Amino acid sequence: MKMGYIHLSKTEVHEALDLQIDTLVNVGMKEKNIYKDVMSGKRNDDSGLKPFA
Repeated sequence: MKMGYIHLSKTEVHEALDLQIDTLVNVGMKEKNIYKDVMSGKRNDDSGLKPFA
């Protein structure tokens, strides 16, 4: 199963998120298998990576 991960800061969310999702879907990734982290630049816990552990 292919899984994808996107990490963005809140300042780059809207257009960058859509672009990265589209890119992953275009290479065969199912959108339900794309995990996303959107947070301020001050946090660094990458909680969206937990499904990969």
